[in-house]
Amino acid sequence: MIYKTIKKNVSVSQVIKKSKFLGSVAPVQDVLQAKAFVEEVSKNFKDANHNAFAYSVGIKKEVFAFNDDGEPSKSAGNPIYCTIKGLGLTNTVIVVTRYSGGIKLGIGGLIRAYSGTAKMAIQVAGIVEKKFFKKISLSFPYNESRLVMYMLDKFGAEVLKRKFGEETEMHINIDEDVAERFMKEVVSKSYKIRFRDL
Repeated sequence: MIYKTIKKNVSVSQVIKKSKFLGSVAPVQDVLQAKAFVEEVSKNFKDANHNAFAYSVGIKKEVFAFNDDGEPSKSAGNPIYCTIKGLGLTNTVIVVTRYSGGIKLGIGGLIRAYSGTAKMAIQVAGIVEKKFFKKISLSFPYNESRLVMYMLDKFGAEVLKRKFGEETEMHINIDEDVAERFMKEVVSKSYKIRFRDL
């Protein structure tokens, strides 16, 4: 399964009516990473007036959050989130920090400033298409190794970890779109190979 996210962590800044806006963006794998990024940026800019944020994580089932951090309701976090979704991104977190310059921007001005800074950060970071992989553990007797290696190669799976013992255990990464087909085909060739999700 293919999804769009950003290429790398970046920070950008712009001044709007004497207020300084800093946009910090990062690609993330899960909600914990997204929350940790928000925490880190907020800590780095704890002297700022506001550290509004939004994130979206997940391909099939989206988990998202946004927060205005003291700005008027839906004038900061929501516009950042709408920018992420409007560009069709997921697994992305953005924090927009504001150092107020004393001039009121109004609700419309705030929405434009927060969404504009978020968009600028995304443009600088760059957008990339990635595949969503499923992690699976395989357990099998040693004499099934040849079959397993053939099937891994056939389906383009990546071996993450290998443990030899009475039984061989392997952790693999496989494109989610073919994972089900891979397991069915392996089982049809050998009932001795067992799977579990990681």
